[in-house]
Amino acid sequence: MSVSRQPIPYPESRQDPIATVMPTAGTVDVRLKNNTNARITYQAIAHTQPRILPGREEIVLQDLPTPVTITMVREDGGLVKVMPLSKSDSGVLAVSLDEKTTPDNNQGVLRIQRDGQVFLN
Repeated sequence: MSVSRQPIPYPESRQDPIATVMPTAGTVDVRLKNNTNARITYQAIAHTQPRILPGREEIVLQDLPTPVTITMVREDGGLVKVMPLSKSDSGVLAVSLDEKTTPDNNQGVLRIQRDGQVFLN
């Protein structure tokens, strides 16, 4: 007798998107603005190598194909609060990276779906 298993839903299916970006020809641009004094290591998984974003600086990742996952980790071990600066824009998602004082949720992994919905894990 076989037991039917229900697939475990991805976290994105259990939460509302934090923003929506309109992909252009299947790609998006993501602007990361580091508002902390710490260096943040970021990476667009499978599209870039890990890179450093110094404190108080910003960078634009251009033409990232969707879906895409971007990770962000503070080098000093502190927590990162990831917040969209604009809830919807044509082809560009602007994200603010701030210091976070409470470990209430895991943040630092941004997922942009094929349809442009943006989730934070």
